[in-house]
Amino acid sequence: MGDFASQTFCFGDFTLDTARAELRRGEQRLPLRPRSLDLLRHMVEHHGRVVSRDELLQALWPKVVVTDESITHCVADVRQVLQDNERRLLRTVPRRGYLFAADVHVVEASHPTPSAEEAPRRPAHAVPALIGRDTDQRQVDALMAQHRIVTLVGPGGVGKSALARVLIAERAATPRDGVHWVDMAALHAEVDLGAEIVRMAGVTTRGDALLALSRLELLLVLDNAEHVIDAVRVLAQTLVERAPSIRLLVTSQLPIGLALEQVHRLMPLELPPDGADRAVVRHSPAVALFEQRAHAADSRFSLEHADLDLVVDLCRRLDGLPLAIEVAAARVRWLGLPRLAACFDERLRALLRNAPRSDARHVSVEAAMRWSHGLLDDVERLVFRRLAVFAGNFSMDSAQELLAGDDLDRWDVVQAIGGLVERSMLFVQDDAQPRYRLLEIPRAFALERLRETGEEGTLRQRHAQTMRRRLEAAYDAYFSGGPTSVAAWRASLERNVDDARRALAWARTHDHEAAVALASCLALLLSGGSVRERRAVLLETEAMLHLGTLPAVRARWYLEAALAFADARPADARRWVAEALALFGSEDDRVGRYRALSIGIYCATSERAPDAPTQLAQMQALEDPHWPAALRAEGAHAAACWYSASGDFEQALKWRRRSVELYARAGDSWRSLSEQANLLDTLLAASRTAEAVELGAGLQTALEAGRYETALPGARLNYLAALLATGESARARTQVEAGWPLAVQVGWQAYWADYLALLSALEGRAEAAARLLGASRERYARLDVEREVNEARAFERAQTLAIERLGRAAVDALARDGAHFDDDDLLRCALAGTSGLGGLR
Repeated sequence: MGDFASQTFCFGDFTLDTARAELRRGEQRLPLRPRSLDLLRHMVEHHGRVVSRDELLQALWPKVVVTDESITHCVADVRQVLQDNERRLLRTVPRRGYLFAADVHVVEASHPTPSAEEAPRRPAHAVPALIGRDTDQRQVDALMAQHRIVTLVGPGGVGKSALARVLIAERAATPRDGVHWVDMAALHAEVDLGAEIVRMAGVTTRGDALLALSRLELLLVLDNAEHVIDAVRVLAQTLVERAPSIRLLVTSQLPIGLALEQVHRLMPLELPPDGADRAVVRHSPAVALFEQRAHAADSRFSLEHADLDLVVDLCRRLDGLPLAIEVAAARVRWLGLPRLAACFDERLRALLRNAPRSDARHVSVEAAMRWSHGLLDDVERLVFRRLAVFAGNFSMDSAQELLAGDDLDRWDVVQAIGGLVERSMLFVQDDAQPRYRLLEIPRAFALERLRETGEEGTLRQRHAQTMRRRLEAAYDAYFSGGPTSVAAWRASLERNVDDARRALAWARTHDHEAAVALASCLALLLSGGSVRERRAVLLETEAMLHLGTLPAVRARWYLEAALAFADARPADARRWVAEALALFGSEDDRVGRYRALSIGIYCATSERAPDAPTQLAQMQALEDPHWPAALRAEGAHAAACWYSASGDFEQALKWRRRSVELYARAGDSWRSLSEQANLLDTLLAASRTAEAVELGAGLQTALEAGRYETALPGARLNYLAALLATGESARARTQVEAGWPLAVQVGWQAYWADYLALLSALEGRAEAAARLLGASRERYARLDVEREVNEARAFERAQTLAIERLGRAAVDALARDGAHFDDDDLLRCALAGTSGLGGLR
């Protein structure tokens, strides 16, 4: 049989001629063992994607059992011949396989003419190569070799037809009577499919069409079969019974529904994993398709390094859907990448329309969606458009709670969601507890239908109310012992965060009380994550507090705001706590009052408020030993802060260790580690420096491994203090470089400035230290707080060293200069080596 895949590839100075089975550099033929040459050919043919070791074993040794060492030897041979010592051409991708990263060009294609017996009947038009479908192609090809009916199932635009064309074009064995492609998009349910197929196959018959078909040996491809699926089911069953030599390959948005059918669900293209190497990102299927189609639309297009993140974001927001990526990439020529990304904010209007395709149904992404939407029944359409209000994935219970009403019962919702899943318009996630998700483009299309019917406002309101009930119940459970652990509580709610954000965005304009309630609950949920977002959701709703909001809702907001801004806006935090105390007193809420007192004590430590001891006693009198550990830990934390600020470090250590233990018992890993950072601070204040350094070193490792980024600023700050207390300036510098960006994020520049000054003084850079002392004074004055004990010690020590070196007058003059420093000036001055800022020592 002829070789239909002989080609010549060029990459760099090399030429790989597969017809002659040789590798050349210029005119020089390079020696390469046959199996190593086969490996190079496979990698070159699949350049730009990661090829697994299992795939290489199957491709190179399909019927032989060999070890991974065989691949390793071949890879080494190839690298040696290519002089790829730095592995820039053939890269190893840890735990995934290998990537051929060179630019490859096909310069010659050889297609020997097969014999008449071998010649298949294929679609007349050229078959373009697919990106990212090698695994699908192998799996479907194996199914077709063993089963008579194979159905490619997937949403519109995912590439079912394209994969079918490649499959039949590259099949080695072709039936006697060839391959016959039937595009069913233009057919209607009443058509006689048997007669239509006989006509397309060119079979002459005056009688029973199926009788004529039964004599044929062929592969029958039924493309776009979803709208006539019942007729296809009948035809397929008949062919199974009466035409044993006919095999079927069907593309459809839902399965045929026969027992003999083998279904392969085609998913969107693979997206690059978070944190992947940029070479891997660039050659991931979705990004590679975008680059290829953008270059095809405009030969001048080049995917620059700086644009890669923008393209990745676009591909993610398009959910890796090939048709959508192709349409988007074709618009780069006249929109540009930034404007293309902005099209999402215009509900995809400019992105979705009028992309030229070979068939009417794929004229645009929107046309494909209209086709799919038109196949739904009335209840499915109703459920589909109402699901658009969900931001991310959702459970069946959530869908029933939100969608069911006078016109739709809960069972209707179940049935409709099942139908949408079958039709590939909803994706199922998490098999143990199924959750469902609309891809972004179907969701945008559904939202337009929701607006057309005038239902959007009603659904948005119900969605906001649903999210408010869910988050308020979770908030109450957190402080009443509901969750078995805080980690489990947070994990159970993480899937609701995107929906809570969307509900909050709507409520800020339409329902102020719901907005305030959602903001406070969301702030608690985000307490182990983004400080910036946590503060933002609270500030966005501050002006709504007195617009008819219930006292209990306001009080909850005050507490979360006081906690979030205790360091950044201490005066506001103390005012909010006072407001909460007044409200909880009138509401007679023991838990609420306990929390308000504990947060108030924490916020008052910087100013040594005279009434704090009384409040501490009141808080401890309220505490119930049966309360959940997470609630009592807040009280222990407050007590530790107060005793530390008062100089009673032994009591502070006792309460700090208690809070660490309570948070651990509550299953709150983030707060337990955060409290250990506070314990480090207290150990240092108690002059237990060696213990502080030991705890700090282990704490850095634990926090970095657990990605607890919000706890890192405090841990790094306190570890920096411990290192400086022992004079370890070199290790302290490392902490400054790692910790300063986080300090800026949480607004802790004032506290860090004291230690930056001390670092400079210990390194003998007295002028830099003096400037940083001035910056520290200005930052504390801006916050209107006093230094805590360790920061005060660092400040005094740095000032003493600077004055010893320069004298009081010079230090004061330099401090006035440093008072004008911005954040960048602070860091440059602290890490300026021996020269200081602007060449000063």
